[in-house]
Amino acid sequence: MDEFLLLVAVILAVAAFSSTIYIHIAFRRRDSFLTGFNNLLEASTVHLLSLIRRLEGRVDGLSKDVQKLSIDSGKLSLELEAQGRLLEEVKEDLKPLMRTYIKLSQGFRGLHEKLSNLEKQLSLQQAALKTQHRERPPRIRPAEEREVSFARLTPTEMEVLRLLYVSGPKTASEIREVINRTREHTARLMKKLYLEGYVERDTTTTPYIYKLSSKIRKSLEFSMKKPREEA
Repeated sequence: MDEFLLLVAVILAVAAFSSTIYIHIAFRRRDSFLTGFNNLLEASTVHLLSLIRRLEGRVDGLSKDVQKLSIDSGKLSLELEAQGRLLEEVKEDLKPLMRTYIKLSQGFRGLHEKLSNLEKQLSLQQAALKTQHRERPPRIRPAEEREVSFARLTPTEMEVLRLLYVSGPKTASEIREVINRTREHTARLMKKLYLEGYVERDTTTTPYIYKLSSKIRKSLEFSMKKPREEA
C-alpha cells in the first residue's frame, strides 16, 4: 500500500513537474510571440507614420500647386478678358475700313467693266476703220490741185508724157509697145501717173484709155515752146 502511494506520489510529482515545464515553455513562447508581434506592430506603425508624412508632404505640394494654378488661372482669365475687349475694339475700328474697302472694290469693278467696254468699242472701231481703209479707194485729187514737177519723173515716165502729148490718147498696150516695157511695169507706171495727176483715165472704155491732163498739157506746151523761143 505504501509502495502504491509512493508510486502515485511519484507519478503526480512527475506530472506536476511536466506541467510546470510545459507552462513555462508556453509562457516563454507567448512572450516571444508577443515580443515579435510588438516589434512588427512598431515597425508597421513607423512605416505607416512615414507614409502619412509623405502623403502630407504631397498634399501640401498639391495644395500649393492648386493655389498657384488658381492664381495663374485668374491671371489668364483677366488676360483673356483684356484680349477679348481689345479684339472687340479692333473689330469696331475695322468696320469703317471694311465699308470703305467694299465701296472701293465696287468702284474698281465698275471701272474695270467700263474699261473693258471701252476696249471692246475701240477694237470694233479700229476693225471698222481698217475695213473702211481697205474698202475705200485711194482719193485722187483733181489735176489742178496737184503740184506738177517733171523733175521727179523718170526718163520712161517723161517719154510716156511726150508720147501722149504728141500722139494723143492711147491704151496701156499701145504705150507698152512704144516704151518697150513689160505689161506689169507699164501698168504700174500708168497707175502712178494717174494717181499723181499727170494723166487722166477714161474708164468708160475697155481697155482704159489714157490722156494728158489739161494742166500737164499746158505745162508741156510751155516747156516745149520755151526752148524754141530761145532758139
